[in-house]
Amino acid sequence: MRKRLYSIGETFSTTFWVIKLYFSASTFLSFMYLLGEVFTPISNIISAFLLGLLVDKVLALIKLGSANANDFLPFLALLLGFDAINLILNSSSAFSKRILERKLDFTVRRELQEHLRELGVANLESAEISNKAQRFVEQIPSIQNHMTMSLNIISSVVGIIGTFIFVLANVPQVIPIYLVVLLLGAVVNQKGLRKLWILDRETTERRRSFWNTANYLSDPQSLKELLLTEGYKMLRHKYDEFANFFIGENIKIRKSWLWKLIIARLLQTVSFAIGFWFLLQKTLDGLISVGNLTFQFRMLTGFSSNMNSLFNDFINIRESTIKLVDAKQLLDKYKADVDGTLSLGENKEPDTIEFKDVYFRYPNAKRDVLKGINLVIKPKEKIAIVGENGAGKTTLVKLIARLYKVNQGAISIGGLEINELNIESWYKKLGLLFQDYNTYTNLTLGENITIGDTAKPASDEEIYKALAKSKAEDLHKEYEHGLDQILSERFKDGIRPSTGQWQKIAIARIFYRKAPVLILDEPTASIDAVAEAQIFDNIYKFIENKTVIIISHRFSTVRNADRILVLDKGRIIEEGSHEELLKKKGKYAKAFKLQARGYE
Repeated sequence: MRKRLYSIGETFSTTFWVIKLYFSASTFLSFMYLLGEVFTPISNIISAFLLGLLVDKVLALIKLGSANANDFLPFLALLLGFDAINLILNSSSAFSKRILERKLDFTVRRELQEHLRELGVANLESAEISNKAQRFVEQIPSIQNHMTMSLNIISSVVGIIGTFIFVLANVPQVIPIYLVVLLLGAVVNQKGLRKLWILDRETTERRRSFWNTANYLSDPQSLKELLLTEGYKMLRHKYDEFANFFIGENIKIRKSWLWKLIIARLLQTVSFAIGFWFLLQKTLDGLISVGNLTFQFRMLTGFSSNMNSLFNDFINIRESTIKLVDAKQLLDKYKADVDGTLSLGENKEPDTIEFKDVYFRYPNAKRDVLKGINLVIKPKEKIAIVGENGAGKTTLVKLIARLYKVNQGAISIGGLEINELNIESWYKKLGLLFQDYNTYTNLTLGENITIGDTAKPASDEEIYKALAKSKAEDLHKEYEHGLDQILSERFKDGIRPSTGQWQKIAIARIFYRKAPVLILDEPTASIDAVAEAQIFDNIYKFIENKTVIIISHRFSTVRNADRILVLDKGRIIEEGSHEELLKKKGKYAKAFKLQARGYE
């Protein structure tokens, strides 16, 4: 019983959350939507009453032999006026519903985007949060359906209250049967919904994998490799396998559920038939008029219809709640870490970056990625970080950017502990380019660069300078629409840049930002050696007053750094200039000579 009460509480809580979302999208439209739904059952009662009066009046005049259609004109005018009001309210409600559905889709997605942004990278890499985010996106249409069902239930309750008075007064015999039907339906639904909830929870991980597979099978870029390697058949098999499993499990659950619901509905139909029989008998006994029979029949029909609607919507809203509770929890339960309050100020000078005995391991990992890191990076110093894959190079710069917090030790920026900083004040000073940089295929060439610093007005002149520094000065000339060129062939008049061109665009984005601290993680991996050398010449030439941190496997790109750090298994094992490290004849010297041999 406790579980069931908790579930009903969740239903009310989730429904209130959905209604709140609607009213936050538009108070006026939500009110009009609600008003139309609530007025519908009231208008049905009034219409039935007026129709009953009309029938009695017609029969009375026919009996007197003085019937004239003109006698009914005032009455018909009243009906027409009432129907006009009803039509206006219903049309306004339908209009409000359609506009709200559009607005809500954008509003909810924006709320999700903002919340995920606030949660930060560390939280987003959690499987639990990823699963909830996946379910949230899947259930956005369910929010709209939930609102529709909520208002249907409100409308049904208003209708039941209105018709119950007349049913209780004239055919009270049907009330116990309806109550039995409701109780039986509640028990049946609780069991069915529980099975669906378990299936939904237990298959979340598999559904995420399923949708990834679906994206591979529908993405032209992915299909190119799949068709060449015949990998398409393998992924199609995985797609069909899960689809058949998931549909099959749903059918099993709903088949068992269906027969029990049919029994409940049959009982409801029987109760209606009993009620109608009693009304006919009262009419034949002269206890009620034909007009009253018409009215009472409409009340019984309305009561039965509203009970049936309430029954159906209660099933659906409980099923919807089970899905939406997860989406709601993502917003309610998972909160971003409290940001710091200290600011680095508005100056454009780089700050000292210091690591003090830092240890770090990723969430759910069993070993530390970084161990005992002690490091001071002075303002305007050019630092290069080298090491084998998995040595901790990228992790080091992620900690500098406070994408993660350290497990032990401390990092300070300008003498201030990084966790106490207002992160925006630090991000304003950072220009960061990861090896898995973003490619904004729906944006123009110019927008792909200016997105690197949206705080300042876009400037074509600055864009051209940034492109020149990344050795892509002629790129806009190659494109038919110049800086306005869309960078994907999937959009009208769009083109697809090569991998090397995308990397140059990403580097130009960093140059455009003009941040005092520049971090480049394998920035030229897809660029030819000549262009790479020229880009790094520009980096050292144009950013004299900036701190630069470069991660690279190519020694030609790091040899001109002021200081080179050699990472191995999470520790700094060597540091110094290129010449100093060669003299040490350690790991760096061996790797440099090995790489140099490849160019002989």
